[in-house]
Amino acid sequence: MATKKLKELKELKTRSNSGISGFKTRSTSAPRVRSISELASAKSNEARQQQTLKAYGADEKDATDDRNIVEKALNLGNNQGFFSDLFETLDRPREAIAGALTASDPITGALQGISGQKRTTGQDLLKSLGVLNDNSPKWFSTLAGFGADIATDPLSYSNKPFE
Repeated sequence: MATKKLKELKELKTRSNSGISGFKTRSTSAPRVRSISELASAKSNEARQQQTLKAYGADEKDATDDRNIVEKALNLGNNQGFFSDLFETLDRPREAIAGALTASDPITGALQGISGQKRTTGQDLLKSLGVLNDNSPKWFSTLAGFGADIATDPLSYSNKPFE
């Protein structure tokens, strides 16, 4: 029952996103000028849609989540391509190590990193360790962050099959 309502809400959201503020745009190069009443009507439609989502107990994020079951299970971003998903998944072990080094509780930090809840770059890691600060030159921060990304990535050290 709830999934049926969620599908109806997705359809409603898709229809409202068919153009600017719910209006279909023409295929001409210049956009059509909208009157104040049309804009007010679109705004009220949007408010009604928000009320409908709240009434069904769903938020807009859930109604517009187009991820497949694998993307949801791995907590990957919405509307990413295959390669973005692949490289984000391959980066998760590095995220776990960086998360463990930056968090006050290493186990929680590692779990947040491996599950994709928290993203920690090499620059973030070095800033939390006190190696970098806001006065560090940009080129140095970039190179040091890149080095930290490589140093904390366990896949960098897994070259045994290629020897």
